[in-house]
Amino acid sequence: MNEPMTPSAPQPPKKNLFDTQSKHTFIFGLVTGVAVLGLVGTIVFGLMYFKGGNADPKTIIGNNNNGNDQNIVLAEVSDSDHIRGPKDAPITIIEYSDLECPFCKQFHPTIQQLLKEFPTQVRWIFRHFPIAQLHSKAQKEHEASECAAEQGKFWEFIDRVFEVTPANDGLDPAELPKIAKAVGVADIAKFQECLASSKYESKVNEGVQSGLDAGVQGTPASFINGEPVYGAVPYAQLKAGVEQLLK
Repeated sequence: MNEPMTPSAPQPPKKNLFDTQSKHTFIFGLVTGVAVLGLVGTIVFGLMYFKGGNADPKTIIGNNNNGNDQNIVLAEVSDSDHIRGPKDAPITIIEYSDLECPFCKQFHPTIQQLLKEFPTQVRWIFRHFPIAQLHSKAQKEHEASECAAEQGKFWEFIDRVFEVTPANDGLDPAELPKIAKAVGVADIAKFQECLASSKYESKVNEGVQSGLDAGVQGTPASFINGEPVYGAVPYAQLKAGVEQLLK
């Protein structure tokens, strides 16, 4: 599952305007056409997902969370990203996450496990996507992770946040300096000054905009070698997809 930003309302069925005699012919032709198009689409998608495709990593044509075709632009990995795993790994997972999202909390150890099993083949990029409409505390938690990053403790900080937060705005903001200290941030006064100044507000907001440009509408939203994977997918499913890409 993933946490959507806004629910989409179901569309009412369209009325059939054909008379009884022509209806049967129309339906037969429609079903046949859909079946052929579905088969072709399945083959094309399978080739792209399991072989990785040859698409430009900056621009991917795909489906958004509502199932509507749209052009999405996934920003390529840069030095400003937080990267865990070897930079030359053949598999890149870009995750847009919200530190107060319960499904992100569930999914975080799944990717941790994946990196343990594939330490040289997978790299993980974490991008900020706090959903303010749902989690008012998440923005500051993401800014705090950047303050921890100043002292070399970004990954340790978000690991610990996901461990201790009850999710859904359940983490007391007063815990953030305590978490920083627990994970080895040396200068807590500097950390607190950084957090109070909102120094990294714009960087977190840039992460959100990057996600919106990539068609993200809920969290967690991941891209495995450019292909979108929405929600907290089970480990076995994630592992199977990675193994297919490594063949």
